[in-house]
Amino acid sequence: MIPYIDSHSHMHSLPWDAWELLGMCGMQGAVISAGSPYLSRSVRSEVPGPTEIEELWRQPLQVACAAPQELLYRLYVSIGVSHATRVRDWERLLERMPEYFRDPLVVAVGEMGLDPFQVWGMAWCLEEQEEVLQGQLQVAKAHGKPFILHTPSPKKRSAVGGGRALPADVKRFCLERDLRVVESVGFPQDRLVVDHCDAATLEFVLKETSAYAGISVGLAMREIGSQDVAEMVARHGPDRILLNSDLVAYTSYDLLGLPGSLRAMRRLGLSLTHIRQVAFENANAFYGLGLAVPPIADEL
Repeated sequence: MIPYIDSHSHMHSLPWDAWELLGMCGMQGAVISAGSPYLSRSVRSEVPGPTEIEELWRQPLQVACAAPQELLYRLYVSIGVSHATRVRDWERLLERMPEYFRDPLVVAVGEMGLDPFQVWGMAWCLEEQEEVLQGQLQVAKAHGKPFILHTPSPKKRSAVGGGRALPADVKRFCLERDLRVVESVGFPQDRLVVDHCDAATLEFVLKETSAYAGISVGLAMREIGSQDVAEMVARHGPDRILLNSDLVAYTSYDLLGLPGSLRAMRRLGLSLTHIRQVAFENANAFYGLGLAVPPIADEL
């Protein structure tokens, strides 16, 4: 068993047995991304507003508060206005964010990033998404919080507002626009994690920026398996890489994709020192969690 921190999850939507199994498989902590209206199996018929989104912030905080006693590991929360669907009066939510920062369990802002794919037909044009992203980056910068930058999965072809066709590499297209917004705000890149990286965006982020790169493993929609993660880390090394599950209850997932990735790294011959860095130390430092670093077992 290799101790790890899940740097980005929606595990508050999972059942108790899943929480228990993750703890038994080495999870020492996780950061829950809160604010996405599509996490449950419910379907909304109206555009959500501040009341609905704040409830999505509060519920995982309640789970995180009880976690040390109930689950025997630590949970933390990142709050944000999601890309998942249009949100009305989002400016009010940005005004409310600093109040939540008083809670030490709130460790980041996000996830948010340009994404042409929304749920329930509540489409949000990329231009307005840019405004929301800019506003959240400004809040995070002002309060010294790291930021989780979402990048889309090319799970389908669609159209951006106004009927414009999407480019073939929609992930890179959105990421480049995101980074222009990051630069315009003056948000420090070393406080940014570009999440859901594939092989191409991982290399770009590590070589062309000073941001962290997040690799999500476990969701069927992302088509990245444990062996892929192990090979990515073997190729690029453990520096500035965060691992996460991005687990949600509404779609097919491999609950043990992340701990399985750590075992795949062992089989590939990575040192326990490097595995501990990418599995635990990077996330612990990036979010400022202050968790005790687990000792390294003897090499086999």
